[in-house]
Amino acid sequence: MTVYEREKEIVKKMIKKTVTKEYDNYDSRGGIELPYITDMDTLSYSNDDEIMRRAGNLYSDREKAGRLGYDMTPWEVELSYVQREMKIRNDRRLAHEAYIRLNPEAANFVDGYADENSFQHLDMN
Repeated sequence: MTVYEREKEIVKKMIKKTVTKEYDNYDSRGGIELPYITDMDTLSYSNDDEIMRRAGNLYSDREKAGRLGYDMTPWEVELSYVQREMKIRNDRRLAHEAYIRLNPEAANFVDGYADENSFQHLDMN
């Protein structure tokens, strides 16, 4: 069993424990549902706007669930995965910016291709 499968089973068990009879009336009382569990692969291929939208929805739904007196664990678990993906992307962006500052010649590459000035400093003889 992979780490992802193990985590998914843990989350399923947590949701089963938190889903009680009061969740049967969840939609009629508050109009929110339990969060959809997104796997890490789907998150990693999502664009930044989708991830920010997902985080915003999870924040607001978590707050609404708390005001209605529900256990907020399912939203907090899903939100932790989204926040982790946001942190990974931010760390990667900062590392890339630092690399470009230290290696300005690497900034001449656009979309994986070099412009005509990129290799002037190389001795091709």
